[in-house]
Order: sequence, then structure tokens, then C-alpha cells
Amino acid sequence: MTIREAILAILSGGPYSGYDIKKIIKDSPFMPWKGNNNQVYKNLVALTRDGLLTKKTVHQDSAPAKIIYELNESGRDELKRWLISDAEVPEFKNFFLTRLACDDVLSRQELVEIINRYEEKVNNEIIRQKKLIRQRGHLFSASLKNQFLTEMIGENILSFYEKELSWIRKLKLHLTEQNPTEQNPMEQEGREVEKSRSYRLVEHNRGNYLEVFSWHRPVDNEQDALELITTGNENNTRNMMIYAQVLSPDFFQLKTGVAVKILQKFIDYRVRVAIIIAKHSYENGGFLKMAADAGKDFQFRIFDNREKAENWLLETKDQA
Repeated sequence: MTIREAILAILSGGPYSGYDIKKIIKDSPFMPWKGNNNQVYKNLVALTRDGLLTKKTVHQDSAPAKIIYELNESGRDELKRWLISDAEVPEFKNFFLTRLACDDVLSRQELVEIINRYEEKVNNEIIRQKKLIRQRGHLFSASLKNQFLTEMIGENILSFYEKELSWIRKLKLHLTEQNPTEQNPMEQEGREVEKSRSYRLVEHNRGNYLEVFSWHRPVDNEQDALELITTGNENNTRNMMIYAQVLSPDFFQLKTGVAVKILQKFIDYRVRVAIIIAKHSYENGGFLKMAADAGKDFQFRIFDNREKAENWLLETKDQA
């Protein structure tokens, strides 16, 4: 596929200006071009010269005139010939794998740190793609069929990143099991990660949430918070019910700063968190005030029983 076919495909949905076509290409989740002036306008001129497009000048009262391009019958025939030809096998490029292949240059700790950073980037991209799926109405036309196919295209892209995230976690676990003597403190705890995690997805007619009973280590840093967020993301939820035993004792000591860092991570990823703590644990006035302030933003609350926590997690912002 070349940008020439891409422009024909875009114009199959209706007439557009060169600027409109540039923007569609730039914002596309699957087109590999940047959509710069040279790429777009050079091909528009060539397609018009070849008799595949017609153009007209539209005069505007409060703005400069603009040229609108439209697919004609010859253009539709050319596009259809390309559409029914054999589809190309997708090209595979992943520069992270090049880094991974040079593992002899890195210490075990450096390698794990690189993987952790890559994991965070992939997780961020999953969140971004889910947001785009919610916002994207259609690609080239507003027909019901195009809307459905747009959703399926978004699902295809999202599945790639979700599989990549699953592969990363498998890689981290395998590295830990292969080299137990070279593990840093985080890796030592990670060997039995999957076995020691205890959580479930609770589905309700008002929504869903992840109920976390235990974790592979007491949650006391931003990376731990990110692992919780990733697990929620894999289960398609941004609501979490976390029991106090999951969290490090330092979380409840405001002077350590642990709670602030962890909660900020949840806020950054728009995850709502209900923490269940026994009433006698409310004695720390500083922590209680911080929790109350965080609760004003509809992101975080503390409760002394599961029922109250569930009701809050499943209510909408308007109901709060």
C-alpha cells in the first residue's frame, strides 16, 4: 500500500481538502505516513493529472478559498482494483527487541529496568488506544458499516498492545525464574508473583471492579501501583477495591510520602480506589486528612466495610 491508495481510500468517504486529508492521515492509528505537505499534495496533483480525481475551488466569506478533491468513477475503479488485490502481510518492526538482543551488554538489573520502562509505555498506549476507541466515530465515512469496521480496527490495534503487555509480563517472570541468584530485591519477590496474587473481577449490572485481597509484596512504591493498574486494565476495569493488608505499613504513615506517590499514580491513570481499613486504623490524623482531601476528587476513599466501598465504586460521578 502506498499513500496514493490511502488518499483514494479516504476520498471514497466523500470530498475533502488537502488539509483534511493530511489530518486524517496524521491522526490515523494504522497509516504509517506523517501526512506532510510534500506527501499529500504531490500525490493529489498526480491523481488529478491521471484523471482519478476532480477538484473544485470553494470560496468562503471569512476565509481564503480552498480546493476540494473528489473521487470520480475512474478513481473508484482504480481504488476497487487495489482493494480486491491480495492484502500485504503486515511488516513487523519492534525496536525494543533490538535492545533485548543486546542483553550481554547489560547487567541483570539494567535489563529489568529497561523492561519495566517499556512495560509502562505499553500500558500507557493501551489506555490511550481505549480512549481513542471511545472517541472515534468513523474513519472514512459515516455509514453504519464503516462505524462497525472502525470499532473492529480499533479492537485489532488494541489487541496488539494487550498481547505485547502479556508477553512482557511473561518475559519478566521467565527472567526471574532463570536467574534466581542474580535477582535484585524486587525480582526476588517476583519469582512467585502470579501464585501469590489474590484478586477477582466483580461484575455488577452497574459496572465492575477489581477486588484485591493480597499482592506478591506489600504495595509501597509507584511500580507496585502500576502493576495493580495493569492488572485492572487487563480485566477492563478502572475501579479497585483494595484491602489494607495489600498495602505497606508505610502507606499509612503520611511522613513517608508513600501514600501520596501511590495515589498520584492512580489519579494519573484515572483509577478509582476504595481501600478497606478497620476503624481502629483511622487514628492517624494526618493520613485521614490526606484521604479526605483525595476523596474530594472522586478518585480515592477509605471505608470500614466492603458494602460501602462497593456502593461508592459503582456509583457515577453525578451520584457522588
